[in-house]
Amino acid sequence: MRFVFYPLTTLLFLVVSLFVVVSAFGYEVSLKDGKFFSERTGIIIISSTPGEAEVYLNEDIQKKKTPALSLFNLKLNRLKGGDYNIKVAKEGYIPWIGSLSVTPGLVTWLDYIILVPLEKEAAPLNFAGKVEKAVVSDDKKAVMVSTLSDDKSIQTIWRIDVQTKTKNKIYEADVKKSGKREVLSLSHGNSRYLFKETVDKDQKFKVAEVKENGLSWDISGQFAINVSSLNFSPYSHDELFLLSGDGLYKINFIKKAMSASIASGVKGVYSNMHEIGFIRDYNNNIGLWRITRSNEIENVIKALPDSKSYNIKFSKEKNYYAVLVVDEKDLIIYSNGEKNPKLETIAKSVSDFEASPSGENIAFLNTKGFFVYNLKNEGLYKITNKNIKKMSWLKDSSNLIYQIDKEVRMVNFDGQYNTPLFEALDDNLLLASPTNNNIYFTSRAKDDDSDIYIYGF
Repeated sequence: MRFVFYPLTTLLFLVVSLFVVVSAFGYEVSLKDGKFFSERTGIIIISSTPGEAEVYLNEDIQKKKTPALSLFNLKLNRLKGGDYNIKVAKEGYIPWIGSLSVTPGLVTWLDYIILVPLEKEAAPLNFAGKVEKAVVSDDKKAVMVSTLSDDKSIQTIWRIDVQTKTKNKIYEADVKKSGKREVLSLSHGNSRYLFKETVDKDQKFKVAEVKENGLSWDISGQFAINVSSLNFSPYSHDELFLLSGDGLYKINFIKKAMSASIASGVKGVYSNMHEIGFIRDYNNNIGLWRITRSNEIENVIKALPDSKSYNIKFSKEKNYYAVLVVDEKDLIIYSNGEKNPKLETIAKSVSDFEASPSGENIAFLNTKGFFVYNLKNEGLYKITNKNIKKMSWLKDSSNLIYQIDKEVRMVNFDGQYNTPLFEALDDNLLLASPTNNNIYFTSRAKDDDSDIYIYGF
């Protein structure tokens, strides 16, 4: 018995172990015509908001639903390579229907599914009068809203806290007596705002605290210099970068101090919550420069096309700069996170673009339609061939909201699940919260006043 049983047991153990090891490496083992065959398989990982949704793979319902919490995933193992039709469905929601390709030995992620309810309702942030303008902070956590009374005599400025979904009155005055304020931008930390005040055609740049009856500073009165643009410093809410002619200066409006010229040949200044950059013509070479916290200047990009203006965004996570050359309408990406930095044009005839929070996807609009470019796989996905008015990324960087005609819609970055959300008769604001799945948009009510509405998934 020992000479028979022990060898057979050992052989069985080796076969089972080999099967387990092969399966762990993603292979499927089958027996055909007395021979063993192995084929490498792939994996699909799915999650949904809300969870507990049924999953169909090529019309075959899977045994398990998506987890109740979107932090966890449903794993579909041992899938042969090829294309699959996917449906994720939950009662009371519009089914997510799409397709994907499974590559043997790799994981295909589908962890960005947001299901839209069949019955949708948005809550209004009611304003008296008409929403005239909305300015979003760089971190998208605050919105400054300017409204006018029905007779256009009273201007009111409000601050919306995107995280708490609340509004506060910041300023209210008679336009004929006090003039009109045009909000330009918010400081880093959103504690102050820059505005241009017009009284009897006389214009002044001013800064005010973002609170009712807050202190204000007259920048034009403090600094007797011709100002072509002003930008808050990302390092201090007491400081602004001032462009006069082609010279760049830094001012501290609390200390009433102005630096010597930081740089000459400056064609435009562009700020975000991470850094301040400027386009400069230096030694007949137009390039992008940045100012460090210690006030040093560094040349980031050389040999940019000449243009009257540019649109620049910086991705801290992916370490690249996206530059829209407005005159040429070329969208250029400069990546300095690689061993060999490169400058490449990813699209032409571009009129607007928006990078996702992760920096991996860039949505852009050009003469051929509305597209998303994925930097990781260099894939180009078409959303629609029509012109759009506004676009904004949800916090997951995989879902995009946009306004087209009289609709606000949501779409995945690869063009799937292109679903209408709401009617929107105005286009003053379209904003996705950076911390949750709330969206803000403007639309007219029955009384013809425009209000801001909030919708959360």
